[in-house]
Amino acid sequence: MSKPDVTQDYQGQGGFTLVELMAVLVILGVLASIAVPKVNKTIRLSREKACMVNLEMIEQAVERFGMDQIQLETGQPDYSGIENWDDLIPDYFDTDNKIENTPICPVDGDAYILTLGGVNSPAIVSCNGH
Repeated sequence: MSKPDVTQDYQGQGGFTLVELMAVLVILGVLASIAVPKVNKTIRLSREKACMVNLEMIEQAVERFGMDQIQLETGQPDYSGIENWDDLIPDYFDTDNKIENTPICPVDGDAYILTLGGVNSPAIVSCNGH
């Protein structure tokens, strides 16, 4: 039995050259540099939209609270009973995006700010500047 020739010719075998592989990597890098910023922008915009929806939902919960607490003498909604988030959660709204009954903004991860209200002056809900 004879030994196989180690110096046999590899012509005709379907492999890729180093130049072809490098060209593919460069093309993939260019495509990634175009796609990643667009994906990041889309994620940021969707988080901002979620924040706006959360703020609207909380404002509606504050309004419902005030309507449930109408003063009999004046007929005006009374928002003075809202002292903290526990007065609104879970009776008027509830969200999965919260820590210790404090709603969290999906954009920056900070808690929403609740400013106390009074008679015919609703509590104001805000987040940190976006």
